[in-house]
Amino acid sequence: MSERIPTVETTATVCPECGTRTPAGHHDGERCDGLVLEVDGTLTCIECGVGIKRSTACPQCGTTLDTGTTPAIVSLRDQVASTDIEASLTRRLRSSTATSVENDEMLSAIARSHADRTVESDYFDSESQVPSLSEELDRESLATGGYQLSTVEGYPTGRTSDAIANELYDEFLSDFLARQTEFTHIGVGARWNPRGGVHASVIAAKRLAQLPGDITPSRLEREIHTATNNRRREHGCSRLSYDTHLASIAANHSRAMASEHFFAHEAPDGTTTANRYQEVDYSGNRAGENIAKQYATTTGDAESVAADVVDGWMDSRGHRENILEGGFTNEGIGVFQASDGALLVTQNFS
Repeated sequence: MSERIPTVETTATVCPECGTRTPAGHHDGERCDGLVLEVDGTLTCIECGVGIKRSTACPQCGTTLDTGTTPAIVSLRDQVASTDIEASLTRRLRSSTATSVENDEMLSAIARSHADRTVESDYFDSESQVPSLSEELDRESLATGGYQLSTVEGYPTGRTSDAIANELYDEFLSDFLARQTEFTHIGVGARWNPRGGVHASVIAAKRLAQLPGDITPSRLEREIHTATNNRRREHGCSRLSYDTHLASIAANHSRAMASEHFFAHEAPDGTTTANRYQEVDYSGNRAGENIAKQYATTTGDAESVAADVVDGWMDSRGHRENILEGGFTNEGIGVFQASDGALLVTQNFS
């Protein structure tokens, strides 16, 4: 049986006019998050002893506030080590997948850093700016074929790392990996907050072999766009504008080819290029599509790989006609790296 979370009653206010609620449960002073209790009619922070002025007017509309009470959490527990919670939560998440997902130390380090920064910002240094989990992941320039992120904060009652992990999983993360089959690695970071809650950051990703040099999918997309317009200029054709809507269509098809293991304009379910345009309500005058499968060599760079892709298209009649089609005005490129390191490229025109 789970133990109850220890709480005490402390003051709270609510505006009868606009409904703004201003709990006075914890002291918001600099680097102090102590519990505020009413002692002999005076609100006092039991952590630093500072007296707290009772609010009488709503900070939003100025209406006189109604004062009541609210339960406030008191952390009286011996905290289980955060690293043990991370290990238990990782095992719990891995057990929820139909495919093998491995623990990844780099992903865990990023998740742990994000959990630490978030708790520091929320409870000790409100002036600090915490990058989003996706920003922290992207900054590391890891080679991934997609990722999924989650940040949660819960107040578990369990006394072991497994019990705490199960509570966090059941309340927040039961669907995190349940329907995913393409992720290969997972990273988890956890940290206690001063109120007895656990903040957890979780990253699931499809980790790929590191591409050589300056090659990234986004860099390669830009270089293919440039190379395509260079070929059009050489043949007297007007420049194509880059269309992010088309790029999204292209990226989805490249991802599908990599994850579903096919290489064709028509997907295994019968979906065609025209269908993909229609599914997202893209209203271009015409639809055109080029695809390529390319391996980056250890000595190549993004510009040379892009040139190889476009040269291959120029040597193929149908692909060449798309690149030099005078009626096209826009294009979008999507590159996705398969688990074997192959780069799947889709180029869509309108």
